[in-house]
Amino acid sequence: MERIRFTAEEAGEKVGRRVKSMAEFAGVPKGTTGLVVGAEEAPGGFDVEVEWEQPDRLRPLRDWVTKDEYEQKLTEV
Repeated sequence: MERIRFTAEEAGEKVGRRVKSMAEFAGVPKGTTGLVVGAEEAPGGFDVEVEWEQPDRLRPLRDWVTKDEYEQKLTEV
């Protein structure tokens, strides 16, 4: 399955946005909120980095997200 990635402009616009997982995703339970903290070039475009809010963890969990994952599994809050 080919990944759909953000353009540089789209990825930059996502930085600073709060998101919520709509399903269990990358080890993050459904309903978990997070903050898009960065964007980075990847083959074919850009991905964004989400820092998940999980108070029971010593270090914040960060995960790179493609555009298709963002649109299918996350919602902005």
